[in-house]
Amino acid sequence: MVAEQFVQSPCVAVIGHWDSETALAARPVYEQAQMVFIAPVATNPQVTRGAKTVFTMMYNDHWQGAVIASYVT
Repeated sequence: MVAEQFVQSPCVAVIGHWDSETALAARPVYEQAQMVFIAPVATNPQVTRGAKTVFTMMYNDHWQGAVIASYVT
């Protein structure tokens, strides 16, 4: 897994694993290493829930769903 390669490298933080699926798979690896991980466009709230070193830059699915539902009604 790429996340394991980053953890073994001199890298101190990771910006990547763009979507929620890959971010969710990589999260435990980075958390165990206590490495900062930013998943820029991941929207699943589980990507960051309870995490101390995992961040996203997008609104999560719950917020976006409410806004879209409000717009279409």
